[in-house]
Amino acid sequence: MNASKNQARKYWIEQEAELPSMFRKIDVQKLHASEQREMIGYFPDLKGKRILDLGSGIGRYTRYFSQHAQHLTSVDLVPQFVQKNREDHADCQNIDWICSDVMQIQLHEKSYDFIFFNWLFMYLEDAEVKQLLERSHLWLTRDGELFIRETCELKRSKSRDPTYFVHYRTMAEYASFLHKNWDVRKEGELKTYIYCYNDPFQCYWHCRKK
Repeated sequence: MNASKNQARKYWIEQEAELPSMFRKIDVQKLHASEQREMIGYFPDLKGKRILDLGSGIGRYTRYFSQHAQHLTSVDLVPQFVQKNREDHADCQNIDWICSDVMQIQLHEKSYDFIFFNWLFMYLEDAEVKQLLERSHLWLTRDGELFIRETCELKRSKSRDPTYFVHYRTMAEYASFLHKNWDVRKEGELKTYIYCYNDPFQCYWHCRKK
């Protein structure tokens, strides 16, 4: 494992399994609710779909996915996050929880109709992003869909916080990752962050497998 990935892992393993750990912002309850409403509005119809949530954290979207999906597979690296997710959604009967590094997980081809990435690629190197997208292409069914949500910048940068490693890529860089195997159906900036923080770099892409 490279040094940057070790740093990211160390940071998250040390976080509490609670909502403030998922955001580096104040007013997290209000922000979470507003962001969730907006994001759900961009999702395709998920009724009866098999969903894979990679980097699911404490499960901010778990209940919504479970309520609409035929089946949900929820994956996260951090044991306390997985445990919190399981406890909060113990009443949901159509979920498998997996505690694993997403780069190590083994899944069957054509097993999912929809894959969700929320603030995940920013912790990976370019080669890992490309590899994970290629594997996602295999995991999805013929008309499977992908939803990515990431923090971007005008130009590539890394966090200056020595305790918190992250890549901030440009939207153009993410477009270059997607152009070969994915049809981008919709992309844009989250209005929640523009309105609350004048931040136009919280971005999303809704893609379909080519």
